[in-house]
Amino acid sequence: MLKMQVNSNATKQMESVISKLDTFPNRIASAQQSALTRSANQLVKQMEQRYRAAKHLQFRIDSSGVLGAKLTISPPDQANTNAYWAATILLKGRKGGQIVRAKRGGYMKLRQESVMKGYPPYLQKFKMGKVESQEQYIKYESRELIIKNIKYAIERFGFGPKGGAQGLEDLSTIRSRAK
Repeated sequence: MLKMQVNSNATKQMESVISKLDTFPNRIASAQQSALTRSANQLVKQMEQRYRAAKHLQFRIDSSGVLGAKLTISPPDQANTNAYWAATILLKGRKGGQIVRAKRGGYMKLRQESVMKGYPPYLQKFKMGKVESQEQYIKYESRELIIKNIKYAIERFGFGPKGGAQGLEDLSTIRSRAK
């Protein structure tokens, strides 16, 4: 499980908006809800493009404080073992060196691309390679995306680049158009 938190004073704009919390509580809550929903959707799409196993990751974004966000990325439950191990290896990596042998003492046929690279067409055993953990990359990309979306949502809900909100009225309820 990967946990990452973006606090509410990550940018000057967010700090300035927090000072207006008692004046525009619904507008600020709507901006946060919109940003977090948009971030969750974009994270899934962005990670799937880079890693095939990312489609199995489960993203959960919770609010933390006034404009902060807490992201939890975890593998699915172990009911689907293939999805669980694919997601776990993506997050935590895998040690190399394990020897895989063909079933019943037979041979394993390699893909045509591997044979073209110079490997033999059939193998009885091979040694698995090491897979590096992608945890730090995912954490960094997720944090950057969440901050970008919070800035975008704050501007869309009427707060300027320096946090100013002249001539605005608060929303009657918390609302978000993000799906």
